[in-house]
Amino acid sequence: MTLDFSTCDKMFAKNHTILVYGGPLWANGVYNMAEVLKQYLDMRDQSSNEAHSVFAVFVEQLNNMLMHSEEKEMVSQPDGSTLELPKGSFILGIHNGSYFIQTANAVAKDNAPALKDRIDYLNGLEKEALMNNYKERVKSKKSSSETKGAGLGLLEVAWRCTSKIAYEFTPGEDNMLNFTMRVTI
Repeated sequence: MTLDFSTCDKMFAKNHTILVYGGPLWANGVYNMAEVLKQYLDMRDQSSNEAHSVFAVFVEQLNNMLMHSEEKEMVSQPDGSTLELPKGSFILGIHNGSYFIQTANAVAKDNAPALKDRIDYLNGLEKEALMNNYKERVKSKKSSSETKGAGLGLLEVAWRCTSKIAYEFTPGEDNMLNFTMRVTI
């Protein structure tokens, strides 16, 4: 199959695509992608609050995929060893004057109902309630030995985005579902 780059260029230009990636995820790779975004945001004429929100949500979504993606890829290392890395994909761009971040990764079917309930709950809260909930979680995290952020990830995404979290589960392989999440800032 031949890829028509002129069509891709038109699509990317229309949606002002900034970053696109699909494949294995690892901590240093996530850090490097975040650095590219940080440099891009530093060059833009926008409020520092908006830039900080875009950056924070992007990093949070990548970390969520890094920690929770059920699909793995075996990657060979130069020393002959192999690493099992989580897989995911994302697209970050600007559409109608707002940033959007869309991620996709596999989740276990058994985990989908709790994830759906959590997003639906957060989507039902007003911004003030999200902020108060966030502050309470941060305070409780400091006073406990809880790991994985005390449930702050999706809460921070919901608090910082300017619309409700859009998401979808579609059938995947084995006991997995494909989880797609899109937020606008």
